[in-house]
Formats: sequence, structure tokens, C-alpha cells
Amino acid sequence: MNKLIWLLCCIAFTANAQKNSLRELINRKQFEEVLSQTKLLTSSDSTHAETMYSIGEAYEGLLKYKDAFRTYKICYALDSLNRDFLYAMARTATNLGKVSEAKSSYGKILAMDSTNFYASYQLARLHYQLDEFKDAMQIYSRLLDKDPDNSALWRSMGDCYTRTRQNEIAALSYFKAYSLNRENGSLANTLINTLLRLGGKDAADALAICDTALFYNPGNIQLRQSKGMALYTNKQYAAADSVYTALMAEGDSSYTTVSYTGVSRYNAGLFLASIEPLELAYQMDTTSAEICLLLGSSLGKTYDRERAFVFFDKAEKAMQPSELLVNQLLLFRADIHMKARNFEESSRLYYQAYQRNKKQIDYLAQIAFMYSAKNNESYRTEEEKQRGLFIHYYYASEMLKNGPNTGQLRYLTNLLQSFHQELFFKGIKELPMLAPDGKRSMLSADDLQAVIKALEIKNKESKSDNNKNEAL
Repeated sequence: MNKLIWLLCCIAFTANAQKNSLRELINRKQFEEVLSQTKLLTSSDSTHAETMYSIGEAYEGLLKYKDAFRTYKICYALDSLNRDFLYAMARTATNLGKVSEAKSSYGKILAMDSTNFYASYQLARLHYQLDEFKDAMQIYSRLLDKDPDNSALWRSMGDCYTRTRQNEIAALSYFKAYSLNRENGSLANTLINTLLRLGGKDAADALAICDTALFYNPGNIQLRQSKGMALYTNKQYAAADSVYTALMAEGDSSYTTVSYTGVSRYNAGLFLASIEPLELAYQMDTTSAEICLLLGSSLGKTYDRERAFVFFDKAEKAMQPSELLVNQLLLFRADIHMKARNFEESSRLYYQAYQRNKKQIDYLAQIAFMYSAKNNESYRTEEEKQRGLFIHYYYASEMLKNGPNTGQLRYLTNLLQSFHQELFFKGIKELPMLAPDGKRSMLSADDLQAVIKALEIKNKESKSDNNKNEAL
């Protein structure tokens, strides 16, 4: 019996010594050494929660979050009431992007202690990352009820208001945070930019905050840039130029500083002095319409009118939307009008899109679909009939040039033949047409007959090809 007690004491002592050894290594941040010692561990060590926790910390310290998370889960399985294990699972889950796992862990902690500040704050941050701003603000609000003088909480609340585009309330939250921590340059800059977005009197307040913030952070480049922007927004162009010029002299070559140096000088009436920074800004971004416009104006007002017009042309080109976006907008508008059965407007837009890109014959097919009919007598009004004749004649002509849509040959032939029969029975030589763009014209019997014959030939060729394919 005494031998058994002695043996159990030895085992307990060995386990404790091992646990203490790993803990000392963790405290000294010797994470590699901890993992190297895991090779000496036995399978029974995996049942010691504290030992596994130290291993998890080593993995986490080496940024091996996947291994750390797996190890912490083992710890939690061994002791589900240990909050340290839950915190560790939440941390590593967040780093792995397992947001639902992290939220679950913090939720379990709060189920044990609903007043836990750290878990509440971290849960609010997770809601924010998931764009669940309402949930995040509810938590921040509860925390602020308990700690109304917490600058970090007010800033987090301001971030939520910013993301939900409530800039005025965001500014109030940031100001509350700033009033509690005036030495925080990043916070001051966030408040300044929010006020500048609001404009008006708020922009004037931003300028005052710049001076206070720079008192505590005199070398902060971001704050100095913000002061330049505040001066510019308040139309103090010469003062803004002084700030930006000083920044450039100190090596700040950012696009914002370079461009606003030029723009400030231009608005201050210093046209010649504005040319150099505006040219530098143009080299950094050749697509800016404003820079091209002001550079051209400065050149024109000083010594180079010929070059001024070059930049005016560049500005005009930069103001134009991309060809792809213009066409996409036309098609979106056309499709919506078609679904609303506004065929006249829809056909005009599809026709305009086709004129911009004549490879897209499907645009004509869409118009033809809107004015489809069994024959020429099926149209309800004379205008609709004229529109139907134009689009089917035009669609057939263009389709024959670009390779026929065999599925449309018979339909087009039959419909156009009905119009030709009208010419014969009425004893007339031409029919009126109305294009989608509103232009009126006349279609002669000879031109109509030529297209019908071409369609019939293509139709026969198509049937012949189909018969050959079936024989094969």
C-alpha cells in the first residue's frame, strides 16, 4: 500500500514538473522549445488540460493558428468550464476567419458571466466585421452605459455610424472619444475627416481640431495633410498651399499632397506656380479630368496656349465614361423598358446599342421580337406596322451579311412576303418604314423582293445541310 501511494506521488510530481517546465518556457516565449519537448510526451499527456494548453500557446505564439485552435479544442473538451480555453479558442478562430466559432466561444463566456467586458467587446468587434452593425452598436451601447468615459468604445460606436452612413452621429461619437483622449492622433484624424465630409460649419470646426491635434502630435504627416485639406475646404487656399508646400519640401510625394499643392495654388491665383505640381500630379494620374483641366487653364493663363488645348482635350476625354459602361447602361435601360412593355423606348435604346457595336446582331433580334407578328395584318396600328417592317427588313439584311440565324429564316421570309403581297394587291411600289430612332423612309418593292429571295436561298441551303447531317 505504501509503495502504491509512493508511486502515485511520483507520477503526480512528474506531471506537475513537466507542466511547470512548459509554463516557464511559454513565459520566456521559447515556443519552439515547447514544441520540441512534445516529442517526449506520452499519450496520457493529452489528457492533461494544462499541458495541452501550453502546447496550444506555443502554436499560437508561432502563428500556427490551425494547430493552436485544434489543441485548444482538446483543452475545452477536457474542461468546458475553463474560460481561458474559451478565450483561446475565440482568439485563434478569429485569426483563422472562423467567425461563427469565435462568436460561439464568446457567447459561452457571456452565458457564464453576462457582465464580462472583454468577451462583450470582442463579440461586438466580430459583429462589426460581419457588417452586423446594429448588433455591434447594441453591445457598445450597453458597455458605454457602464463605462461612459471609455474613449475606445466611443470610437468603435463612431465607426459603426460611419459604416451605416450616419456621418453626423458618427462625428458626435468621434468627438466624444476625442475629448476623452486628445493625444490620440489617429482618432483626431478620423474626426477631422468626418467633419470635412459634412462640410459647412463642421469643416470650420475641423480646422480648430487640427491645431489642437498637432499641438500633441506636431510631426504627424497625416494630421498635417488633414490640416491642408481643412484649409482648402474652408477656401483658405494660400494657407493650404503653405502646408502642402512644406510637406513636399520634407519629402512627402503622395498624390494627395502633390495634387492639392497645385490645386491650392491655382485657386489662390498663383497660376504659374501651380504648373509644376499639377504636372507632377498628371504624371502620377493621367486620367484625372480635374488635374488636366486646371493644368490646361494654368498653361493658357501664362505662357503656353497651344499646350493648354492639349490638356483641355485630355480633360474632355477623361470626363467620358468607358465604352463598356456606356453600352452596359444602354442595355440595362433597354431591358427594363422591354419588360415594362415600353417597346418604343426599348427599341430605340437597343438600336442605339447596335449602332455602337454592329457585331451584336442580337440587339436587332430583341427589337424584332418586340415587333414580331404572324403577318403584316397582325399589327394594331399603322405606326406599329411601319416599325415592324423596318426592323424585320433591317434585321434580315444585317443577318444575311453576318451569317444567318437559321432559326429565324422561315419566320422572316413569311412575314416579309406578307408585306410584299400588300404591295402587289395595292398596286404600289413602296411602303413607309419607321426606324427605332424615329427616322422615316420608304422601302421599294425591288429591295424587299431581293431580301426575300436571299432568305429563301439561305433557307434551302440550311435544309440541304440538315439533310446531309441526318444522312451521316
